[in-house]
Amino acid sequence: MFYSIHCLDNPQTPELREKHYEDHRAYLATPSLKIMLAGPLLDDSSMSRIGSLLVVEAQSKEEVLDFHNKDPFAKAGVWENVSILEYMVSTGILKKEIEQKSTI
Repeated sequence: MFYSIHCLDNPQTPELREKHYEDHRAYLATPSLKIMLAGPLLDDSSMSRIGSLLVVEAQSKEEVLDFHNKDPFAKAGVWENVSILEYMVSTGILKKEIEQKSTI
């Protein structure tokens, strides 16, 4: 199953993102589940990072919650709002790759 992890930073503490950025990147480099995509969300000027978006593959939402809770950004309180939802790939490049793998 796929899950989206949508995180918005606490606007009162933007310095936390920069302070914990390297630890966050190191954590994502050796994930406990499969990361399909990940990256920062940008403000309207495309100049400031205001959150994060990840799509992961996992066996359960509990596995995703555990992965999220161990992220240095989560531990440090970088994110003010987090939404973790099951995600269905319905079209696009990722959908085509999934279909190709299932026919092998």
